Amino acid sequence: NREIIAEYLEDEDCELVEAASGEEALGLLGSEHFDAVLLDRMMPGLDGTEVLQQMKKDRRLAEMNSKKKK
Repeated sequence: NREIIAEYLEDEDCELVEAASGEEALGLLGSEHFDAVLLDRMMPGLDGTEVLQQMKKDRRLAEMNSKKKK
């Protein structure tokens, strides 16, 4: 699934950063800024739902999650 989505988004001229596990995703989220985050419910280690729960506990990441379109 990750490869299919990556191919599609590369065609849309998006810069992609991929994580192979939930733990890797959280590490990347803590060290870089992202405009969007796609999570898979079946990730190795922490799954996407668990990553989202961790994001909600982190104030900076929670703000990214709650930004509304104007």
